[in-house]
Amino acid sequence: LNAMLTFVAVLEPDGKVKFVNNTPLEKAGVSLNDVKGKMFHDAFWWQYSEQARQQIKEDIKICATGKTLVHDIEFQTAKGELLWIEYSMHPIYDENGKIKYLVPEGRDITERKQAEDHIQHLQSVLKAIRDINQLIVHEKNRQKLLQGVCDILNQTRNYKLIWMGVPLEGVQRVVPVAQAGFEEGYLKTIKISCDDSASGRGPTGTAIRSGTPSIMRDIAGDPRYEPW
Repeated sequence: LNAMLTFVAVLEPDGKVKFVNNTPLEKAGVSLNDVKGKMFHDAFWWQYSEQARQQIKEDIKICATGKTLVHDIEFQTAKGELLWIEYSMHPIYDENGKIKYLVPEGRDITERKQAEDHIQHLQSVLKAIRDINQLIVHEKNRQKLLQGVCDILNQTRNYKLIWMGVPLEGVQRVVPVAQAGFEEGYLKTIKISCDDSASGRGPTGTAIRSGTPSIMRDIAGDPRYEPW
């Protein structure tokens, strides 16, 4: 087992760890003594997410009834990276037909997942472009066009909120005119300008002043977004 590149563990029926092979231990930067005798769902690999811990905990309960489970799950490494593994758990029986062990196994499928995600991303981008192009050709009403673009992006790109605004001449204010997604009155409360004031230094005002796309990748940590 220690020579295998796959991830393998042996658990008691209650989920207590008896053995883990070298591959997952090395990935996590822990030793067998660090995990042996402890509950599998409390191991380092799942500490990045309470949801992941609960998923493993539930898997143990189900597998202890004799069922085999197969699904994909993320696995945390010592560097804090998350790897996708194709994960299964199945019971091992003794000579009397009683469940003696539970055996979780995993295979690193991160590259495959990334390739699949990239393909899905490209497909959604191409679909959005195609649908918007068709809308531009057929829709002559400006407001319906803007709203339609928001709806298409919301449906095909999985953004939480899409909105469009127009700058008002003379006052340098940006007024939202169309939106789709999770909004709940947010756009009615915000103040966005396109001058060099605090309310104009976010992505919208920056894009209008510069005439180029403006992307803000860390809304929570970027001080330019603090007014909102």
